Amino acid sequence: MGRSKTERLAAALVAACGLAGAPAAFAEGMDSPHGKFTKMDLDSDGKISRDEYAAAGRIHFEQLDVDHDGYVTLTELNAARESSGKDAKGVKELTPSEKMRKFDRNGDGRITETEFIAGKRAMFDQMDVDKDGVLTEDELAVGLRQLR
Repeated sequence: MGRSKTERLAAALVAACGLAGAPAAFAEGMDSPHGKFTKMDLDSDGKISRDEYAAAGRIHFEQLDVDHDGYVTLTELNAARESSGKDAKGVKELTPSEKMRKFDRNGDGRITETEFIAGKRAMFDQMDVDKDGVLTEDELAVGLRQLR
């Protein structure tokens, strides 16, 4: 399946800024539901589309895949957890083992970008309680508190 216009825009931003810098810059301010919402609302229209959520997922995958081999391992998930130091305020974070179980669809012990984005899309669908295809800031905040 091809990438949407929003996902291509996010990928272009990552490429233009350099793979090492863009994910780190994207992570700034992601320590609260409001911060996450603001960063994911790429077109600043006050809602997050499914494509915007997936684009943010691609950037998150880049952050997690520290050795840039195209896979996220439990070691990388543990390192990300340790370096963050704590869960984001108001956000129920999955443990590294829970993330591995949730996203590693084929059970090979590593998460591909395709698996990660499929998991992110499923999370979006769970949080989109009114099924209108977008997340409001309230839907995101509630979803991040409840998602498991």
